[in-house]
This record gives sequence, structure tokens and C-alpha cells, in this order.
Amino acid sequence: MPIVQTLADELKREADVTARVLERIPADNLDWRPHAKSKSIGDLAYHIAALPSLGVIVLQQDSLDPRTRPPVARDLPPAGVFRRNVDEFLSVMGSMDNAQMMQPFRFHFGDKVIADAPKAGMIRNLLLNHTYHHRGQLSVYLRLLDIPVPSVYGPSADEGI
Repeated sequence: MPIVQTLADELKREADVTARVLERIPADNLDWRPHAKSKSIGDLAYHIAALPSLGVIVLQQDSLDPRTRPPVARDLPPAGVFRRNVDEFLSVMGSMDNAQMMQPFRFHFGDKVIADAPKAGMIRNLLLNHTYHHRGQLSVYLRLLDIPVPSVYGPSADEGI
């Protein structure tokens, strides 16, 4: 199976779950944070929504210093931004072959290299794993706000599968 197909299939499955979590974000309370050192719920939600656009950069370029990225679009609710970015990512990735997915990519802050890996590995880490990590955080935020948490990999305390 081509690398692109494997990654696309996983992203499509997980994107539906992530969008359901993002849909629960209270539009009237985007500044709420569980702790002074934590991101606000809005910042966390829009960060998740922007991660597929980071994937597009990985596919189209050979390196990224995240300090040079444009700001996250907030023209739609987080779930809408996320869906739009997923669609763009899948469109760009769909034209790539295994050789392109194995091309090197460097993630760095100035001269400090954070990661140097094939594009497929960077998609796994910077897009997929990163999204799952923050989606889990967002689920805790929802619980703390007493907002029903959607099922992710099985029933939640609030809803079945």
C-alpha cells in the first residue's frame, strides 16, 4: 500500500473524531483556560485546526521554522478551519508518491534542528500524533467546563460510540 494511502486513511478516520471534539468548543468562552500556564481553549482549538496546514508545508517544502508561519486563520469556528485544512492537506498529499514522501524534511528554530526526518515521518509526528495529543488535552478542557465529551476510541462518560 502506498505511504500516502496509509496516512490519508488514518487522517480521514481521525479527522471526524477531532472535528466532533472541536465542535463542542464554546464560542462564547474561547479565552477560558484551566491554569495560568495553559493555552486558552480557543488557542488550543485553533492550534489543532491549523495542524493540517502545517502538514501542507511539510509536503511542499523541505524545512520549516515555525516562527515564520503565518498566523492561524480564525475566519470560521475551529471545526470549520480544521475541515478546510484537512481537505487541502489531503488534496496536496494525494498527488505524492512514496519517493516524494521519503524526501527529507527539517523542522527547526533558527539554527537549532528539532527534527530531521522523511516527510512521511514528519506527517506522522507533526500532524497526526500532535493532533491526537492536543485532542486529548481539549477533551480534558471540555470535561472541566462540564461540556459533554464525545466518544473518541470508545464510549465517553457522556455518550456511547
